[in-house]
Amino acid sequence: LGGLVVIDFIDMKTRDHIRQVEKKIKDGLKVDRAHVVLGKISKFGIMELSRERRSPPLYEKSHVTCPSCDGTGIVRSVESSAFMALRELHLFINKNKHRRVRVILPTDVGLYLLNQQKKHLAKLEADFSVEIEILTSTGLKQGQVQVEISDASRL
Repeated sequence: LGGLVVIDFIDMKTRDHIRQVEKKIKDGLKVDRAHVVLGKISKFGIMELSRERRSPPLYEKSHVTCPSCDGTGIVRSVESSAFMALRELHLFINKNKHRRVRVILPTDVGLYLLNQQKKHLAKLEADFSVEIEILTSTGLKQGQVQVEISDASRL
């Protein structure tokens, strides 16, 4: 635990009791290795203390960043990933001028392209005189795409 802590001692009227509580808390904090700044109990019965954080929070010790979303809490949709892949494929084909191109995608994105965007793929193949090979990989995260030359033959 670290940061600012505010303790409300309700209905504490006797000055003697207030000093006893302050002393007990101060004595109890002596064993704490963290740097602690302790205030006095105010006339409203409030005590403030500031404590240095000594280690990462418990959730950081017991949890890891999500490998699918890199900790953002969201991943790109299959449809969005497919259109992103088509854009990258179009740029690659336009730039590299090879007869055969391989696209490696997450399985669901590859299936979406083959089933829902078959006409778009056929149009790219016809427009650029290229053969497009779609492969899937379970090792890729949503939103990842690899476009590469399938053979060394240039147009």
